[in-house]
Amino acid sequence: MDCPVYCQTGVSLAAFTTYKIGGPADFLLQPRDDAEFAAAVRWCRAAGLPLTVLGGGSNVLIADAGIAGAVILTDQMRRLEAAPDGIDAGAGAVMDAVCLLAARHGLAGLENFYGMPGTLGGAIYMNARCYERAISEALVHIRVVDGTGCPAQLAASDGGFAYKTSRFQGRPEWITSARLGLAPGAEPARLLERMEEFRLKRLAKGQYAFPNAGCVFKNDPRAGVVAGRVIEACGLKGFRVGEAEVFQQHANFVVNLGRATAADVAAVLRHIQRVVRDRTGIQLEREVQLLGRWDPDSAF
Repeated sequence: MDCPVYCQTGVSLAAFTTYKIGGPADFLLQPRDDAEFAAAVRWCRAAGLPLTVLGGGSNVLIADAGIAGAVILTDQMRRLEAAPDGIDAGAGAVMDAVCLLAARHGLAGLENFYGMPGTLGGAIYMNARCYERAISEALVHIRVVDGTGCPAQLAASDGGFAYKTSRFQGRPEWITSARLGLAPGAEPARLLERMEEFRLKRLAKGQYAFPNAGCVFKNDPRAGVVAGRVIEACGLKGFRVGEAEVFQQHANFVVNLGRATAADVAAVLRHIQRVVRDRTGIQLEREVQLLGRWDPDSAF
């Protein structure tokens, strides 16, 4: 059965992640809109292929051996439309583009997310949180496709959102587009100024210096645990395996110095968890998602 969307085989996934790490996909599918995404899911199911969905690749670590089955990449699903009180956007819309469109139309509420790598779909999946604001706070509804390829629309209140979690984690249901509700009437120039302030904060922290996936461990607000501070207090800045290193400027980043492998990064993550647990009793919860064919000795 012919694939109903653009499809390639054996494509390296490294270029589609912010880590610039990852082996090949058996099949790489690139739908252009919600309808093509649903058709791609139905094709994968009919072909009996395991299915992985990849957005901007900003919070994932893909195994060196790649991903078995099919990968649906949302990078072509970039529809962006401004409304008087919000934005309609495809899952593959880059967050910077979403933020800029909102600001240019005087729509406030997304300034905190400017400069955050990745796509809207990935931000919703992780309920991304930037400078004390979660993306779920701006959502009105989400369009999804389930494991059989059937589309549906969910109210934001049905998204199961909590601290860096959503109902979409761990279930066969994928985000294809969303409506963001924003506050109209703001001065575009002021919104752009605020966005630039957030971008400069990220720049000062070195977030763009090396390929990385952002924060690799979750904070625990209930227990008052800030992962980066705990990791730094354990003396782990600069710890390195191969060319994967705990970043000197931000201890909750593990960066790719140039030729790191996924196995290198995973080894650093395991070491951080072990040292922090042994010295403090705190069990850090990994935020970065591991995808693909992992050797049992490399994954955790």
